[in-house]
Amino acid sequence: MAEITPQDRGKALAELERIGHTLTQMSEWLYSAGEERAAVMLEEAWKNAVAAGWLMQRGAARTPVLTHQPRRALNGARPEHGR
Repeated sequence: MAEITPQDRGKALAELERIGHTLTQMSEWLYSAGEERAAVMLEEAWKNAVAAGWLMQRGAARTPVLTHQPRRALNGARPEHGR
């Protein structure tokens, strides 16, 4: 099995950070547009991106790279859509 170089690992973690941020923005946009089911699916994708980053960092002495969290994850509730 091939080893991942520290440089490649850093690039992959940076890309996961970018992807996580994009997923967060899209989820919030879809919630505000009333597309709750799609927004939830993007939140699940964000969780998977965070988990992948965590696994890649496991054993490394770094703090987690993925810091952007969907709005629901931040306040524990879904944004209201004029209900």
